[in-house]
Amino acid sequence: MALKALLTGAVVASAVMAAAPSNAASTGLELQLLFDVSGSVSDSEFSELKAAYAAAFRSDTLKTAIAASPTGSIAVVGILWADRFEQRVSLPWTEVTADNADIFARSIEDMIRPFSGSTAVQRAISFAVTDTAADYRQNDFQSANQVMHIASDGDCSSGKCSPVIGRDVAMAAGIDVIEAIIFGDDTDQSAFNYFLSSVVASTLPGAGTVTTTSGSSGSIGTQISLNLDELVANSLSGLIRTSVAPVPLPAAAWLFAGGLIGLGGVAGWRRRR
Repeated sequence: MALKALLTGAVVASAVMAAAPSNAASTGLELQLLFDVSGSVSDSEFSELKAAYAAAFRSDTLKTAIAASPTGSIAVVGILWADRFEQRVSLPWTEVTADNADIFARSIEDMIRPFSGSTAVQRAISFAVTDTAADYRQNDFQSANQVMHIASDGDCSSGKCSPVIGRDVAMAAGIDVIEAIIFGDDTDQSAFNYFLSSVVASTLPGAGTVTTTSGSSGSIGTQISLNLDELVANSLSGLIRTSVAPVPLPAAAWLFAGGLIGLGGVAGWRRRR
């Protein structure tokens, strides 16, 4: 037990100590997209998932939010994950602007599925802030906002689901918000409860959310577009960033209520499932 605690502490310490390159380019947001490709995700669901994220990046809402930001860009990385030893950066860190968002959308659509193991979401979160190619502190960018957006089809089934080591490491590493969307035909309350209690988190109470969506045609795409559009818009507007130390806090239960959230303050975060 002492060795386990020591190793866990070492991971957290190394995550906190890492720093972005001194010549990093300024951007409005560093966004990590984590795609579940575990065995329970069918090929058709993976295709629909890719199409949904691609549509979000092609949307006028997201492009407008990016263009209106002081830097006119965001930095995005795409990570595919499944079992505890199955994580891969499929889309390297890329500066996305309103002008090249369509090209990035095509890159999402072209991702090839490399895994089909169990669902180890905590390991995926840890990978995002400890792997050299995935970690926002080791890319070529710097920003005031670091956000993780996770898409999964269900409950954690592998890789130390509890305690929530992955989430805690990510928040200690400086991630501001972890958001999640649960998709698929077999989505149940237990999966929602797990993600709510053990995955999503934020330095700002109410900013981390979970939403569920059925696998019906168009449903995944609609929900992801709304979720991602609003997440990016609010990140760039400064609603997410806070001076509070990055400690996991109880997350809001429901997805944003749709439409652009007002820029007047924290009250703009709305929730629904």
